[in-house]
Amino acid sequence: MEISALYHRPDSEMAYLKTADVFQIRLRTKHDDVRSVELLYGDPYGNKVNEKDEGSWEYETVRMDRTFETKYHDYWEAEVTMPLKRLQYAFRITGNDGSEVLYDDRRVMDCSDDDIDRLSCFRMPYLHEIDRVKTPEWVRNTVWYQIFPERFANGDRSNDPEGTLPWGGAE
Repeated sequence: MEISALYHRPDSEMAYLKTADVFQIRLRTKHDDVRSVELLYGDPYGNKVNEKDEGSWEYETVRMDRTFETKYHDYWEAEVTMPLKRLQYAFRITGNDGSEVLYDDRRVMDCSDDDIDRLSCFRMPYLHEIDRVKTPEWVRNTVWYQIFPERFANGDRSNDPEGTLPWGGAE
């Protein structure tokens, strides 16, 4: 598995409050390199209250779906609900080569039960409804056109940079 292709950024388009109760999480991997991804998630203030390996983290797992792909990357996605509006999470990734790793906020490591208890998870300490992006309903069925008049005619040649060629011109 190509570890250097693993990528996740919290507080971005890769981890956000989708609805009032649903948090959506994405992970990027190398294209056709990963067999499966599981999201490990739970309350950051459960039994494990700090990162000094005290107690054990109580977590749930959900299988992430490969939802997008490009020539170089695959994007995995899952949605979770958070009754207490707070969350910590990490990823368990299985490569096509059979390797299995854990990916948290600080590192990628081999997967074992001991390592799960030592995770430095991505954390969302509290999510407020005001943080959620809310698009109006009418936007969802709208067709948008971007018209750039300067693409059709040069209305003012006095502001052209030096060396500007005429449309369709060649050197």
